[in-house]
Order: sequence, then C-alpha cells, then structure tokens
Amino acid sequence: AGDVVSAVKPLKVAYMMSRFPKLTETFILYEILAVEQQGVAVDLYPLLREKTEVMHPEAFPLVERAHFQPFISGAIARANLRFFGRKPLVYLRTLWDLLRHTFGSVRFFVGAVGIFPKSVYFAQMMSDAGIDHIHAHFASHPAAAAFVIHRLTGIPYSFTAHGSDLHRDRHMLREKTAEAAFVVAISNFNREIIVRESGEAARPRVLIVH
Repeated sequence: AGDVVSAVKPLKVAYMMSRFPKLTETFILYEILAVEQQGVAVDLYPLLREKTEVMHPEAFPLVERAHFQPFISGAIARANLRFFGRKPLVYLRTLWDLLRHTFGSVRFFVGAVGIFPKSVYFAQMMSDAGIDHIHAHFASHPAAAAFVIHRLTGIPYSFTAHGSDLHRDRHMLREKTAEAAFVVAISNFNREIIVRESGEAARPRVLIVH
C-alpha cells in the first residue's frame, strides 16, 4: 500500500495573481502556504512583480521560485507563434473573445492586450510543467489570463472574486464564470452578484469561502 501511495502524483496547481509579493494581500500568501501543507504542489505565475522592499518572511521562498515574466520577450514571441501555428483558430478566437468582452472598459481592454502574449507563454510553461489546475485570485486580469490558458491548453481553472475586482467593473465576468470549473466568492452578497451577472445556471459552481 505504501508503494501505491508514494506512486500517486501530487496535484499540481498554478496560482495566478495581479502582483506578487504584495504586502496587503496576505490572504493569498497564507492560502498558498495552507494549500501546500495539504500536499499540493504550487507554482506561482504573477502577472507583475511587485516592487517592494518590505514583505512577509514567508514570501521569500515563493518569490525565489515565482515565474515572473516581462510583457514581451523573445521566448514570449516564440510561444505565441508556436500556438498560432498549431492552433490558429483557437488562438485567434481566444484573442477575439478576450478583446470583444473587455471592449467598453479602457482599463480591462488595455490590460487584456498587455497580458495576452505572456498568458500564451504561461500556457506553454504550464503545459510543460504538468499543471493540473489553475487558480486565479481576482476576477479581473488574473482570471482573464487563466481563461486564455484554459482555452489554449484545456487546463481547468477557477478564480476567487474579492471586492473592487467585482464591484468596480464586471466586464467579461459572465464569460470567465461560464468556463471556470468553479468560482469562489468571499460572501453571500458577492455570490449573488456573480450569479446575477452570469446567470442562474452558474449558482452551483459559485462557492463561498469567507
């Protein structure tokens, strides 16, 4: 029995967030640490590296292994050409859906244009790393990046909606929720907002974690 248990591959989860390490987002740091304590292997794919001289001591090892990437590079360009060559229709449809569903919000639209190339590169990196699931913190650009990666690779994703990401601008929320394996809301009030925006069919997949 011991050999069978040791042979079981641990679940490998990619965590995505807007910035890391961010002092005011302690909840993400400690969630990651708690998930790792459960035997889950966690990889970090922040969209941006937070420029800070102050961070929690527990964050230092995570920063060392986080996959920080610029907005564009030779490797990012090659990954985009590779996906376009292999899956041109999926690539173009994903880009089109990302842009059309964020159109009307300058912040979301510009951000979507900015993160798309590196999200494609993350898709390649996660496939190579054998990622089983993606969890994004915030329903805004991190969830959009997870949406892109899911479209390109088939890796399932989920996201946690918090506060300003949900109440300030809900462009593309319906589409992100529709393709997510599940969505986490931090309150019943926020869950009802997500369901109202995404449709009653989404209710069973919107979980509450206070």
